[in-house]
Amino acid sequence: MLRAVVRQSPFDQFAREMTQVLGAFAPSVLGAVGARPIADRWPALNVWVEDEKLFLEAELPGFRMDDIEILAAEDTLTIKGRREQAVPEGATAHRLERSSTSFERAIDLPFAVDPAGTTATLRDGVLRVTMPKAPSARVRRIEVTSAV
Repeated sequence: MLRAVVRQSPFDQFAREMTQVLGAFAPSVLGAVGARPIADRWPALNVWVEDEKLFLEAELPGFRMDDIEILAAEDTLTIKGRREQAVPEGATAHRLERSSTSFERAIDLPFAVDPAGTTATLRDGVLRVTMPKAPSARVRRIEVTSAV
């Protein structure tokens, strides 16, 4: 289950309001296409399992490593970020389309992971988090013995 993102921008407020308006007039259409406010699905994520590890990738263009915080618990991963955009001192802005922003996105994981073994890298605007399964979540073969 995904939890809501906290992100402050006029576009996100507009998207939420439009979703509410459209939902009031055509809830079956919005439900059919899975419409959710942009803030509920940003940053975009891919999550997959391979062998005994869970991988997560998030698109974070313009963010630096120092802008990102990752919190790993056994069954939840939270990604937080804050990006500041400012005009250099003494400069005159002619156009400001890139805004300062912050977000927080938490996802419930499909199984328990080992927070101590979790690693994260940021390359070309893509955050990749690797989480090994917790020993308690790994499949174990149980030997069957005779009850005689």
